[in-house]
Amino acid sequence: KVSTTSITFIPDQEQGGAVSKRHRDEINLAMNPPPLPVAPQVGSSRSRAQSSGAAVGGGGVTLNTLRATSIIPKESKSAAASVTSSAHVTVDADTNSDIERKDTDRDLDPKLSRRSSSHSQLLLHASSPIGVQIQATSSNEDIGSSGGGGGGVGGGDTSAKQFWVATSVCSSYQQVGGTRYRLMSAHRRWFLHELREIYYRRYQLRECAVELFFSDDTSWLFNLYDEHKRDMIFAKIMSLSPSNLIEKPEYFTDARKAIKTSQIHHKWCRRELSNFEYLMKLNTLAGRTFNDLTQYPVVPWVLRDFESDSLDLSDERVYRDLSKPMGALNEERAAKFMERYESLMEDWQLCASDEERQKMHCFMYGTHYSSIGIVLYYLLRMQPFTTYNLKFQGGRFDHPDRLFHSLLDTWNGCLLNTSDVKELIPEFYYLTDFLCNKQDLELGARQDGATRVGDVVLPPWSKQSPEKFVTTMREALESEYVSAHLHEWIDLIFGYKQRGAESVRAHNVFHPYTYQ
Repeated sequence: KVSTTSITFIPDQEQGGAVSKRHRDEINLAMNPPPLPVAPQVGSSRSRAQSSGAAVGGGGVTLNTLRATSIIPKESKSAAASVTSSAHVTVDADTNSDIERKDTDRDLDPKLSRRSSSHSQLLLHASSPIGVQIQATSSNEDIGSSGGGGGGVGGGDTSAKQFWVATSVCSSYQQVGGTRYRLMSAHRRWFLHELREIYYRRYQLRECAVELFFSDDTSWLFNLYDEHKRDMIFAKIMSLSPSNLIEKPEYFTDARKAIKTSQIHHKWCRRELSNFEYLMKLNTLAGRTFNDLTQYPVVPWVLRDFESDSLDLSDERVYRDLSKPMGALNEERAAKFMERYESLMEDWQLCASDEERQKMHCFMYGTHYSSIGIVLYYLLRMQPFTTYNLKFQGGRFDHPDRLFHSLLDTWNGCLLNTSDVKELIPEFYYLTDFLCNKQDLELGARQDGATRVGDVVLPPWSKQSPEKFVTTMREALESEYVSAHLHEWIDLIFGYKQRGAESVRAHNVFHPYTYQ
């Protein structure tokens, strides 16, 4: 027998905890996601935001650092997200206790099993509700895999894993709208050597979660409900000395140190990283993740011309001013925001006591550049976000005039509307599916009565081709102009212009509740 080390998530009823009344034979997660705005307790995602040199849309198409080299196929499959809900987690850190090994191989596809004779493993039972237990075991049995896009250790071709669906208690396929999703087994296993990154995460404003990234480009977010339990899990995993972590343990707990250690800024300056890759790495280090809709990755608008029949990316006039936040791009609107801020500051200074001042909030923007509502607004046409939209809107779609209908209308709203300062999501630079109404959703007609909401109306220069639109957007993001000015936008979102006097000078002050 060869000694292996496992981290096991065991159902509460097997630990003497509360027994869930939820039916466990099959959970259709894609059709029945948890109510929003609660984000996943145990969530999984494909690493959909591929690097500029990686396959885009699952069609084997590549984009190099400067320009697109091919067209993204229209037949690219939709990315999808699915989540599991869980009860409160309990932790047993006694690794020396004698724990009976659970036989879960019968729930896995035997065709995708492989032998664990020389590898440590992570063994996860992600049924609902779940408990957490860390144990050491000895085993020379085959280790099975669910083999799909949720992050299993299947021996199949990794490129075939085109989904970022999370877990279910049965291994099967489910048809949702026009898209086929794989529902994963509740019993999750990974080899320890496949773990590449592990980060502390905030979840629902608390330091209680951890996110694991694996070598097959999947990531899993675990809400442990308690900072101490989170730290215990992190410490235990690190004590197992995963062999393929990209950096030392302290890298994953301190974002500032991580940026210095990884040298990603210098790599970006030397063009070893594309603009898109750099933005995605910053989002990850800042705590943003595809596994939590409330902390979704954010990227900038880089173009401002959505009306012309043709687009010259060498012309600086087609680009947005990246030194200003969205709320300051229109000078007339920016003046109104500043007037609001100065008025609130005057009221704050007139407060008679510190207690009254603490209740006063001085800000320019009452809304934010990134939120769960913005993510669902953009991804309305793609499952499972379609279902999330219905949950979010009380079982029906929002009014047709408020849906994501046209790039030009959305840009004008962000430029002129005093309650709209949203930025973009990464999908605008690598995915086409969210622009097309492939499910033939009945989204209604706009106020003119003649315009029905269907596919997103794209700029004339895209010739109404989602592939051309996304390719052009990516080329613009990697252009010389954006490369020379992207650091200014990063200062606003991730840097020193987020707070204090610099944020005021940059017209970048949001409501205090949006800050950590």
